[in-house]
Amino acid sequence: MNLKNIDLCRRVDLSDYSTLGIGGLSDYFFRIHNPDDISEISKDFGPFFYVLGNGSNVLIKDTSIAKPVVYLGSEFNYCLQDYSFLEVKHGNYNSK
Repeated sequence: MNLKNIDLCRRVDLSDYSTLGIGGLSDYFFRIHNPDDISEISKDFGPFFYVLGNGSNVLIKDTSIAKPVVYLGSEFNYCLQDYSFLEVKHGNYNSK
């Protein structure tokens, strides 16, 4: 895996990334900065990872999470997931 543009952290407390303030520890936490980075992660893990955006409208279990968590962060404004693909777009977030 090319981690040049991908930040990898271990044992990250996901409650810090949830608007509800709940969530367990992520064994592998990737913060990506470019939509192409998801391709790098999927080369090693296939489709077996979670995608986390702003952390709203999501419940995260309080136990350890073994599957990798990919955090999109504020650089992304669009994510569409289907059963066969994941589309993520990079851009500006405009709140109304």
